[in-house]
Amino acid sequence: MSKTVTTAWLAGAVLGLSLVAARADELDAVEKKICEAWAKHKSITAKIALEQRFELGGMVLQTKGDGIFECMRKGDKTLSRTELKLTTTQKFGEEEKKMDQEMLSIVDEQYSYTLSSSDFEGQKRTIAVKGEIDPQMNPDPRVMFKRVSQDHDLKLMPEETIDGQKVFVIGATPKEKIESPAAPAKNLFYFLQDSGVLAKVVGVGQDDKPLQTMTYSDFKFDVDLKPERFEFKAPEGVEVIDQTKKP
Repeated sequence: MSKTVTTAWLAGAVLGLSLVAARADELDAVEKKICEAWAKHKSITAKIALEQRFELGGMVLQTKGDGIFECMRKGDKTLSRTELKLTTTQKFGEEEKKMDQEMLSIVDEQYSYTLSSSDFEGQKRTIAVKGEIDPQMNPDPRVMFKRVSQDHDLKLMPEETIDGQKVFVIGATPKEKIESPAAPAKNLFYFLQDSGVLAKVVGVGQDDKPLQTMTYSDFKFDVDLKPERFEFKAPEGVEVIDQTKKP
């Protein structure tokens, strides 16, 4: 290898490493801005819209729903409450089946609780589960970034605009390839720049088409939320499955 070629190769390698470092610095700076903006809020409420679509062979599975999200900070803890009403439609050829579902998720200072009620062709079922707090359920972006980066590579994408508001976009690609066609090949997280809140999450499939989209809107900040909103009480007659007890 000639001296000229060697020098050019080394220069290119150094430039490449510099660009990678610069992008990493930009991502760190954006994450810091998001976390600092979010930390200014004592409480947040929002509306939720959810849409999922999955095709496999001749089957089409589609879910649509909406609901509300609430969270408040209490010391170093973040309490949250999510309510969703969902309708899932399964189509296979001319055959179509529907399932209606209501879900309530509450995270208090110690545990998470999920109450799910479904109605599938007249068969009703209600399940309540108590579990350890999943970091993915924490709306604090500091926790989210730490959790997602464990098994995803994060990348800062070009900024976009949602309803006239500028958003930071961060892509998350699994470090290990996921073979399931129902699992997103990449997730895109959209954060409002001025408030640091998550405005949208899009799961993209292997074909670069959206598999699932969760949208948050109508944000209200520092509203007066009562601590009782984050206390779980199972409906009468419903037994809570306690998954925190070790066998």
